Amino acid sequence: METALVLPLLLVVALAIVELFAVGALHLRLVSAAREGARTAATRPDPADAVATVRATLGEELASRARIRVERSAHAGSPAEVSVTVDRPLVGPLLDRIRIPVHGRAVMLVEP
Repeated sequence: METALVLPLLLVVALAIVELFAVGALHLRLVSAAREGARTAATRPDPADAVATVRATLGEELASRARIRVERSAHAGSPAEVSVTVDRPLVGPLLDRIRIPVHGRAVMLVEP
């Protein structure tokens, strides 16, 4: 009797833990891609180069869902910022309509 009451709760907790790890792994991947894009933005004046670097770092499937923003000044020593956002759907038959925005951001200084 107790097992029938506790087992669904344990299943929900286990699924929540798996979701947290998946969102955390995606966050780390987005930060890494943003860092590569910021490195490119700091050394090259064209923001399209930074976007291409981010897309190449993310891979084809994830890059197609990513929103990438590059802000860069032309002055040496000013910040070059790259932000990457991906909406991640939750796993489950009823939860797949819920999307969590996962964000990665990196800033580097523009080189002369």
